[in-house]
Amino acid sequence: MLLWSWIGWLGLVASGCAHPLDAARSAYVSGDYARAYVLASQKSEGAVEHRQEAYYIAGMAANLLQEEGDAQRHLTAASRPANNEIAGRAAAQLGLIYHRQGRLERAVPHLAAAAPLLHGEDRANAYLQTAVIEQKLGRWSTASANLEQARRLARRRETQQRIAHHARYRAFTVQLGAFTIEANARRAAALAARRSGKLSPAVVIATGDDGGRLYLVQIGQFRDVASAALIRRRFGGDAIVVPK
Repeated sequence: MLLWSWIGWLGLVASGCAHPLDAARSAYVSGDYARAYVLASQKSEGAVEHRQEAYYIAGMAANLLQEEGDAQRHLTAASRPANNEIAGRAAAQLGLIYHRQGRLERAVPHLAAAAPLLHGEDRANAYLQTAVIEQKLGRWSTASANLEQARRLARRRETQQRIAHHARYRAFTVQLGAFTIEANARRAAALAARRSGKLSPAVVIATGDDGGRLYLVQIGQFRDVASAALIRRRFGGDAIVVPK
């Protein structure tokens, strides 16, 4: 999962002048997220010109402390434009939190709002992440448009590879297992067929991470993740929803 980090953007890179949020930033950078949260939360009630960044640091720290309610509250405050870069990063992180929670409809507008406020690779990643979630919702044409926006902006090879990876997909399927021996895959597909109803399991040949051949047992083709998840629950066990 991506993390939109924005610490050290002013005081720590300026001409050595003290800044009211230096202590909160330093605590965050050093990994003391509990202290960063406390210090930033205190400053969020202080001078207006420092509130947005204070909310942002507090929200990011709360997120890393797995305090999602506090993270969402502070990041929502930080996402109201004053400094657009901070607002964009806060909105993007909110989108990632909602995505992690499985609240896809809530995630999309935050990431979509974040993208135009960001720059370079961050903007590319915001469009990419929006596209990934829209694919899960079955909005394939909108996802394709966002992937194209991401492709135009991406400069890092890793980002370009992720874009190309998702651009290949047009649906989702339920994967019941991955086997290195074809006979085992055929046997698993035959067993699955007995409780699959009208759906027929298929054995799909793929390449594993080590370059070896894999035999994937998959069933169905679904427009969105929610539809595929209904079938996945029927099989339970190691069944997973994967793009196709």
